[in-house]
Amino acid sequence: MNKALLRKEKLIQQINSLANEQVLAQIEALLARTTDNTAFLQRYVKPPRKKTDIELMIREQNYKGVNKIKLRQITQSINIPQSTDELLLML
Repeated sequence: MNKALLRKEKLIQQINSLANEQVLAQIEALLARTTDNTAFLQRYVKPPRKKTDIELMIREQNYKGVNKIKLRQITQSINIPQSTDELLLML
């Protein structure tokens, strides 16, 4: 018999021997939280596409791109003395 099946049978025996209603309610709540993943999975976990379409992905994710002017202002305001090459070598 596999380990998972033995563990399930042991849990069932322990639950059957419980008399405390609060503990049973907690077990029910825990099981409801852990087994109610179907809505989450259906919404967020999708099978991989056979073909990657960048334009479609941009529309789906509402990607707006980078504001190059703001990015340049930020990088200049940081005032990092090292060159990009030196910074990459530090990695």
